[in-house]
Amino acid sequence: MDNISSRVAFGLVGSLLLLAGLFTPLLSIPIVGSLFYMRIGQEAYLLLVLALASFWLVLAQRRRSLLAVASVTLALTLLRLMTTQNGLSKMKAEMAVDLKDNPFAGLAELAASSVHLEWGWVVMIAGSVVLGLSAAIPQSALAQGVDSTQALCHPQTPTQ
Repeated sequence: MDNISSRVAFGLVGSLLLLAGLFTPLLSIPIVGSLFYMRIGQEAYLLLVLALASFWLVLAQRRRSLLAVASVTLALTLLRLMTTQNGLSKMKAEMAVDLKDNPFAGLAELAASSVHLEWGWVVMIAGSVVLGLSAAIPQSALAQGVDSTQALCHPQTPTQ
């Protein structure tokens, strides 16, 4: 593959991961089942628009705009992850206090402990990171097959 098609392929993988991540399980709740981003996040439609826009940005090779989209999607995803984790922690702490003398406290704690995060967060974060890397890695690194971390940390300057 030449550098342009490598970059486009890498970017399209990131766009697909980001789009698919919106519909993967993020939170598991007993009886209710698994919840995905479109059901738990108010910003889900913004992420959907950004994921769809990222396809066009990859194909149009708009690297700066793609890097901005990747940064925003990563920030929103991490913010929602922290908010969700914080909410779960608060729920468990409040339940322990509220049900202190309740005879059914053990049953409630069992139900609360079975609420957990799912694997969809990894897909969302990976999609944002791959999009960002497809925009940030220099074309020369893709053409030469240089390690991406080396290309990001030590970019080559053109010689004259």
